[in-house]
Amino acid sequence: MEALIVEDNDTNYLLVKTILKREGWSVEQARTLDGFRNGIEAKSYDLILLDVSLPDGDGIEALEALHRTKEEMPPVFVMTAHALKECQDRASAAGASAFFAKPFSVTALQSAVRALGAGGPC
Repeated sequence: MEALIVEDNDTNYLLVKTILKREGWSVEQARTLDGFRNGIEAKSYDLILLDVSLPDGDGIEALEALHRTKEEMPPVFVMTAHALKECQDRASAAGASAFFAKPFSVTALQSAVRALGAGGPC
């Protein structure tokens, strides 16, 4: 199983990477939306973890655009420091499979990742 983590903060990236690797995932990083777009054009991923606030734009807007152009998408977990319900609603409307407000529960992320690995719903 391969995951793309779209995160510009090294600490957050290392935390998510560690969780995924412990669950047996291969991990790649993109630090920007351009890196995100390039990554998904070059390769298929089983999971995308997408930060909302990136140096070159809004992750939720990028997710909306992606859903308009791609027929099939892997699950996308949105991560953000903006824990407002409005942000969660935007992520859900854009097609996010899960929403994690930072700092998020390691156990919650592990459970969501494990559900994917087992083929179960997220």
